[in-house]
Amino acid sequence: MEKMYEKEFAFFEELFNVSDFQEMCLSNYSDYIEDIVGYKGSKDDIKRILEQYRDVLFKRLIENSRLCDMIMIDENNQIRHDKDPRRELDLDKTSKNIFRGIFKKKLNMFEDRAKYVMVLEVVKMINCYGMDTLMKNKDTVRKEVEVGIFDLKTYRYMDDSEKERIRNREEIINAFGHDAVTYIENYDLLRKRIISLREFTTNEREIEKLDELLHTISSIDSMLQSKDRNVLEPLKKCYQDYEQINREMIVNRVSSDTSNIESSNDNLMIVHFIPNYSNDMDMNQQKHFMWALEDYVSEYFMEKYGRSYNPKRDQAEAKKIYEQYRTSQKNPFDLSLRVPLKNRYMNHSFKNVVTPLHTNLSTSVFKVGDLRPHLNRRIAMVFGEVPIDAIKTISRGYNNELDKFSFEKDSIPISEVLAYISERGTNETLIDWTKIKPTAIMVYKDTEQLDEELMNQAEMYSKQTNLPIQIYDAYAIEHNMVSTK
Repeated sequence: MEKMYEKEFAFFEELFNVSDFQEMCLSNYSDYIEDIVGYKGSKDDIKRILEQYRDVLFKRLIENSRLCDMIMIDENNQIRHDKDPRRELDLDKTSKNIFRGIFKKKLNMFEDRAKYVMVLEVVKMINCYGMDTLMKNKDTVRKEVEVGIFDLKTYRYMDDSEKERIRNREEIINAFGHDAVTYIENYDLLRKRIISLREFTTNEREIEKLDELLHTISSIDSMLQSKDRNVLEPLKKCYQDYEQINREMIVNRVSSDTSNIESSNDNLMIVHFIPNYSNDMDMNQQKHFMWALEDYVSEYFMEKYGRSYNPKRDQAEAKKIYEQYRTSQKNPFDLSLRVPLKNRYMNHSFKNVVTPLHTNLSTSVFKVGDLRPHLNRRIAMVFGEVPIDAIKTISRGYNNELDKFSFEKDSIPISEVLAYISERGTNETLIDWTKIKPTAIMVYKDTEQLDEELMNQAEMYSKQTNLPIQIYDAYAIEHNMVSTK
């Protein structure tokens, strides 16, 4: 690979191998190149700041998701969320290597990335604050790094809403402590979502619970206004109660009817649309599962035997796992075969992210009469009974990030989900497949005549599962709605 900005990077040759850096970190080059070109300090300055801010820098590498994703990339350019950076990065050893002047010593892949990112973050700190401020105002700088003010000053791609959060964060920490940040940042949204549920329901028991919660919110308002540091526990309970009530409102409305559906009503359905691997639209998902399977096989041998997969020695055992996967394609209703392999997604930067193996099943929650199939699929598993603790997240659109929970994205009130479906047509609620069982095979009919091939496929699934077939007649529902207007 051709070296970029060779002259500017020559300054850093004593600290790290520039060719290795450019090969490993090229995709994040734009984050740092201006700081590299305009660096205002010396090599000794970098070592001094690393020494003085070692603890806060290491904490930042672990807790800042953007930096952590830059570091936890394997040789296949995959971000490894399935690995714990605290175990993979021996930060104490990395630190000692820096201070002994042997920074070029090869460490493991993630530690090599960490040392590059760490030095470049220090370069940004020196350019941002200057050595005089860094050495004389350590407490102020430390707080700015921890709170996110440093990111606000130096990160060019931050959106306005995140900037506003960071500006308010320091005040929250001063008044209520670090642990309160997430809860208070989302507090106005929590209140709005409780009110949304209250306006949605006519059930007396639900109204009573939501009114109690709104009364608690009023008490919390007073505690926040008086900066009462005891506010955190009642605030946490408000979030827990909201999550519980939101899930109860879904579960209490789920229809267990397996007859044909030809008219709209207020009951809810929870379904998982079955991928059709003969459809070209699903070829990417086919590759997705095969990649995940390769990871699964590797981890299987490591966990069972404490060693890596050996293609010669382990071929027969691996073949059984691959055959099981092929069977799962033919029997997509058998959740235990297929779903645990879903541990890969593509993030917003179009990088593949590998996550821990999940039991999460992507389902659609919708009001009867307002279903939109996922990716034009027409056959689904229907779940007539779902325990509250089986519901993991409630989303109004495809979430993708299976291992990162966000209250804003993943705790949507059911009232908002249903409104979103009517407007946009999609939602994704993650449910633990180990706690649910399908009650029917549903066929989505959207024309006057039911597709014969589709019905044959559904009948095959029905025989394999001993589950009844349920026809969702979107064509009839639409005509019935028109005739009643």
